[in-house]
Amino acid sequence: KGKKRPHRRRKVTSIKRGFQWAAEKLKRNRPARSYYMKRMRRLRQVILAGMAAEQDIDGLVSNVGRMKINETQDGQFETQPTLLTSLDIAKSIIHTKKFRPYCNHLLKSSLKTKAEEFISTLRTYQDRMYYRDPVNSKARRRYVCGCHEARKFLRIQAVKMLFMANNLAVDNGIPPILEEILQKAEESQLPVIYAGSAFDLGYWTLKKNKTSVIAILNYDGAEKLYGEILCELSEAMKQYQLLLNQIQNHLVSNHHSTLDKVTLLQQMEQEIRKNLIAQLS
Repeated sequence: KGKKRPHRRRKVTSIKRGFQWAAEKLKRNRPARSYYMKRMRRLRQVILAGMAAEQDIDGLVSNVGRMKINETQDGQFETQPTLLTSLDIAKSIIHTKKFRPYCNHLLKSSLKTKAEEFISTLRTYQDRMYYRDPVNSKARRRYVCGCHEARKFLRIQAVKMLFMANNLAVDNGIPPILEEILQKAEESQLPVIYAGSAFDLGYWTLKKNKTSVIAILNYDGAEKLYGEILCELSEAMKQYQLLLNQIQNHLVSNHHSTLDKVTLLQQMEQEIRKNLIAQLS
C-alpha cells in the first residue's frame, strides 16, 4: 500500500479501455552518407560556377586584347594620368568621413544646437497631438523620417526644410534616392541642413535606429528657431565658400591649375611638413 505499480505495456490483444494516445511516428535518423552527398553536391555546384566565371573572364580578356585603345601612330599606348582640378583638390582636403562631399556648408556647434532644439520642439508638438487625437494625428504630422518618406512628400511639395546626416556612406557615389532628394530640394529652393550625424538625427527624434533624412512639414510654434537656423545656415555656407576659395587660390598660386595626383600628394605633404616644423620651432 502506498507504492505505485510498475508500468506494464499493454498487449495488442488486450481490451482497449478509455482514451488511447495516438502512436508517435519514429523520427528516422538521417545517415551520415546523405549529409555527405548533399555537401559534395553543393561543392560541385560552386566549382562549376567558378569554372563558368573563369571562361567569361578569359573571353573578356581576349576581346580586350583585340581592341586598340589609345594607340598612337608608332603603335605605343598612351598613359593618361588622372588630373584633378583645384576645386576637386580643395574638396578632398576639406571633406572627411564625418563631413561628406555632398555637404555645402561647414559644421558648426551653434547650428547643431539650434537644430537639436528645433527638432525636439517639433517632436513634443507631434507627440502631444498623437495623445490628443491618435486617429487624425498622422494627417497633421510635423515631420517625417527616412529617405522614402522624405522623397514622397518632396514630390507633392509639402516639405519646408530638410535635415540630412553629414556622414552617410557614399564611397561608390551618391545613392539614386539621395541624389533625387537633393535635386528636388534644389528645384524647390529648400534649405538643406547638415547639422549632425545619422545617430544624432535618430537621437533627436527618439528613434531606435540611425536616421538619414528628416523632412520638416510644419514648423508652426517654432518660427523663431526656424529663422535662427536659416541665419546660421547662411553664415556656414559663406564660411564654406570662403575656405574653398582660399585653398583654390593657394593651389593655383603655388602649383598648376591641373595636377597629377601623385605629384600633388607629394607637394602637399612637403608643405604640411614645413608648416609643422615652422610651428614647432
